[in-house]
Amino acid sequence: MKRKFIYLVLGLMGIAGIYSSISEKKQTEDILLQNVEALATNESNQPGYCVGYGCVDCPGEHVKVEFVYM
Repeated sequence: MKRKFIYLVLGLMGIAGIYSSISEKKQTEDILLQNVEALATNESNQPGYCVGYGCVDCPGEHVKVEFVYM
């Protein structure tokens, strides 16, 4: 009887550990998705004024310029 109780407790602990691992993974995935979305929001083509020729990318155009004024 004591053995059955020990097996039952170990089984329940295993199930709780698996559930905890799955829910933690889901929370991590949600946080990572929010971070990717936050980083991508600033990549829109904003109007700007590009001056000169240099090594800075002009937004909206694939031209290298010296300065970009927003």
